[in-house]
Amino acid sequence: MAANNYQWPNERNMPRKVAGVQEIDAITNLSAQIAALSKQLKNSNLAANARLKKNKLDQQFAKFLDVFKKLHINIPFADALEQMPSYVKFMKEIISNKKKFQDYEAVALTEECSAILQKKLPPKLKDPGNFTIPYSIGNVVFERALCDLGASINLMPLSIFKKLNLGEAQPTTITLQLADRSLKHPRGVIEDVLVKIDKFIFPAEFIVLDIEEDKDIPIILGRPFLATGRVIIDVQKGELHLRD
Repeated sequence: MAANNYQWPNERNMPRKVAGVQEIDAITNLSAQIAALSKQLKNSNLAANARLKKNKLDQQFAKFLDVFKKLHINIPFADALEQMPSYVKFMKEIISNKKKFQDYEAVALTEECSAILQKKLPPKLKDPGNFTIPYSIGNVVFERALCDLGASINLMPLSIFKKLNLGEAQPTTITLQLADRSLKHPRGVIEDVLVKIDKFIFPAEFIVLDIEEDKDIPIILGRPFLATGRVIIDVQKGELHLRD
């Protein structure tokens, strides 16, 4: 009987494969690939954000230029040069983001403000003087009566009252304060005096005061008479219009 000398290999004596090292290398490579991909994504996001930010800035700058193109200020060139340092500072603050661009916007100015900025205001005029009109009371004709919007009464000197022979004045408790702050007590009140101006006749109430008569303008017609006559005064043209 033949002897069988074949020996099965002992697993303990056979060299083992180092699988752990290969697995670690694979994980390291995978991690490196993930890190590279993450970096690419991050750079891509940064680039996208930069492009978005640049587009936003371009839009803001275009809006800024549009506002400036629509801005017209009619001022002398010397004044514009004088204001240049302020404008430069303002531009630097906007560019350096010290002032937010969205805080500034185009504002529609009122007609009054636009007139001031563009110097479209009318020229200043001198005092046109007092408004006087010719009139008559009864058969007495007077060259001028003072139309005074600042007077709350119609005033007649005592001497004129006697000359017109208008009867008795009614007593009154009114006290008048003159321009010099002095106080005067009228001699009375006379009502329904017919004052004729051109073709118009208006009733008026006069306060009779014992004062020196003004030879040029003896009577003052105040707001009550002007309201009765529906007077329109054009100060610029120096015209006074009566309406019946």
